[in-house]
Amino acid sequence: MLSVVAYKATRTRGDGYGPFDFIPEVTHRFAEGREGTVRPDGLLYYGAADAEGIARMRAFVEVDRGTMGAERLASKLNAYARYWSTRMLPAGMRAGTIEAEQGGRVPLWERRYTRFPRLLFVLTGTGETGFLNRVGQLQLHAGDRHVAKMLATVPAAAANLADLEEHGPSADVWYPLADRNAEPRSFYELTGTGRTR
Repeated sequence: MLSVVAYKATRTRGDGYGPFDFIPEVTHRFAEGREGTVRPDGLLYYGAADAEGIARMRAFVEVDRGTMGAERLASKLNAYARYWSTRMLPAGMRAGTIEAEQGGRVPLWERRYTRFPRLLFVLTGTGETGFLNRVGQLQLHAGDRHVAKMLATVPAAAANLADLEEHGPSADVWYPLADRNAEPRSFYELTGTGRTR
């Protein structure tokens, strides 16, 4: 479903996206126990065409068909924030050394990514009121201190699957999570900052 929506966008804009660019993602462990993991429903690779060439974008995608309570869905933001902020010492560096104390710890996620992927929540199965309630819960949790710190550098948004299917990701269907007053915008505007080449 999401893969088809993204593929249609590439046909109209000249973006780079193929059949293997939306894949299941691995579980990311950042602490002990079940609460110390996060597993996105998928990882989206997308190349957006612009005047300078193709901007490479990645996004963790969470899809909910209305089976998860709004509070539980929003709590996933906390798990992503914990993963984003978890730091580890490089191989060979010991804790308690001067190097470690002077900022030798690196983000755990840098083992897999050069930049932390964007967060996209695709919601369906609850009607318009249920969708807006879920977006509101996500935006409320986005204001939590720990999550807000992550969202200062990681774009995150939610969209209704029906809107994506009807209008495509380039339409103003993505509700930014970090700003409750922001109008919906397009996929490209959400991911336009911090893109890597």
